[in-house]
Amino acid sequence: MDTGLLPFHPFTIYNIKKIFGFYNIREKYEQNLTCDGKKLIYPLPIIGFDCKQLPNGLWDFCLNIADIEWGFISKWPKNS
Repeated sequence: MDTGLLPFHPFTIYNIKKIFGFYNIREKYEQNLTCDGKKLIYPLPIIGFDCKQLPNGLWDFCLNIADIEWGFISKWPKNS
């Protein structure tokens, strides 16, 4: 994956939305902890979103939504 767009908005206010573009994405891992057969209800709540800068200037992100954790490396996002 080279580019990804993530929309963010308050959980109960859907008309307020920010979209951030992540560029040069490299996925590190995806961990799905949902029970087998469990239906995900959208929008998914953001539990945590952490990052740290790497020596090469890219960023290491960890996004936790519902029971899913996604780790990826990317440039710092831009507000699209």
